[in-house]
Amino acid sequence: DNNIPFVFANVATSDPIVPTVSIDYVKAGYEITKLLIDQGCKDIYLLSTARRYSVNDKKEEGYTKAMLDAGLEPKIFRTSGDTSINKPHFETFFANVNVDGAIAVRDSIAVSFLNIAINNGKVVPQNLKVAGFQNTRYAALSRPGLTSIDIPVYDIGAVSMRLLTKLMQSKDVENTRIILPHHIFKRESI
Repeated sequence: DNNIPFVFANVATSDPIVPTVSIDYVKAGYEITKLLIDQGCKDIYLLSTARRYSVNDKKEEGYTKAMLDAGLEPKIFRTSGDTSINKPHFETFFANVNVDGAIAVRDSIAVSFLNIAINNGKVVPQNLKVAGFQNTRYAALSRPGLTSIDIPVYDIGAVSMRLLTKLMQSKDVENTRIILPHHIFKRESI
């Protein structure tokens, strides 16, 4: 009843009346998974966080749909974004598991996995393909360079502020759920 204007920036919500600006994370998750499938990967893991975040749930939804559409079994590995935690997780879990593709919900997780895989004899991208989300500096600086979903964070912030300003001024706003475009920034990891 307080009518305090707000906008969710880069947050996924199923509430249709909550003002939101983000990308379509389900579509992005589907597209990056399909890209790995089209490159011949069959044992693709989604590397997600143990803590549940709304956008990661949407990425997982897209990944799962792409895997099922291709007749493949979805495989989700939950770990921490903290490399001191995920490094031993990756080393232990993936020591005896067949994996030819990995998609991480964050670039930092993808690069951590990529480094451990290479240290354990995997050749990227020849026998392992890896992709991430966010297209951060991690993606550009990793070797090989990490393919990543580019999320237009600046645009999300700018559009969110414009929407919030209109709501604060009590202006009529036709669309309070704005989906911005994303794209796959391809590098050497696939």
